[in-house]
Amino acid sequence: DRVRAAAAVDEEEERDTTSATVAMLHDARYASGQVMVSTFMTAMVVNNFFNPSLVDLFKGLLESQYILVPVSEAWEGQSYEAFFSWLLVTKNVLSLGLLRTTEYVPSVGLMDSSASFRRLSHSYIFTNPKGRETKLRAADKAVCLIPHGAAVQESG
Repeated sequence: DRVRAAAAVDEEEERDTTSATVAMLHDARYASGQVMVSTFMTAMVVNNFFNPSLVDLFKGLLESQYILVPVSEAWEGQSYEAFFSWLLVTKNVLSLGLLRTTEYVPSVGLMDSSASFRRLSHSYIFTNPKGRETKLRAADKAVCLIPHGAAVQESG
C-alpha cells in the first residue's frame, strides 16, 4: 500500500510539474525572452560535452549577420514553407524563424488595482515554425541569416 501511495504521489507531482512547464512556455514573458530557464546553461554544457561540434555551430551563429525581412501583405495567409523557400532561392538568405507580435489582456493577478484592462503586445521569435501549418501574418518579420560575404537583394 505504501508503494502504491508513493507511486500515486510521484505521478501527481509529475503532472503538476508538466502543467507548470507548459504554462511557463506559453507565458508572454518567457516567449518574449524576459525569462530564462535555470537549466539552460547546464543543458548547453552537457550537450557540448557529448557533441563538441555544437561549439563551432554556436560560434558561427554568433558571428553571423542577420536581417529582418518584413512579410508583405501579398504573403499574408501563405505558408511559412513557401516563404522560407522563396527567401532561400530568391533572396539568398536562410530564415531561422519569425519575429511575431501578439496582443493579449494580462490576467487580473498581474495587474494592480488601479490598472485598466488594456491590451498589451509582446514580440517573440518563433523558431523553426512548422512549414505547412504556420500561416504568415502581415506584421511578421523573418529572422534571416546572411551567407558570409554574400550580397543580399532588396526585399520585395
